[in-house]
Amino acid sequence: MTGFGSYNHLIEVGAGTGILTKHLMGLPYRLWLSEVDEQSIAYLIRELRVDSSCILGDFLRLDVANLFRGDSSLVGSSVDSPGAGGIYRDWE
Repeated sequence: MTGFGSYNHLIEVGAGTGILTKHLMGLPYRLWLSEVDEQSIAYLIRELRVDSSCILGDFLRLDVANLFRGDSSLVGSSVDSPGAGGIYRDWE
């Protein structure tokens, strides 16, 4: 994240076990995590000390545009597909 843009919320899609999450946690955005795997969620809470209230669940079921009112950015990575990570969309 470059720090450019007017967004306040950063949503990580598919947080998994936090490979990207741990690098996002120190950034000046409100970090939200989208994850459906219960074991991964437990790991995030236990090992990375993620507050469970910032875990949104299934991204495909979220109404992101209305939840964050135009000040959000999405980020995600995939260990299954090298190079698949990065910014997907900004709502600015």
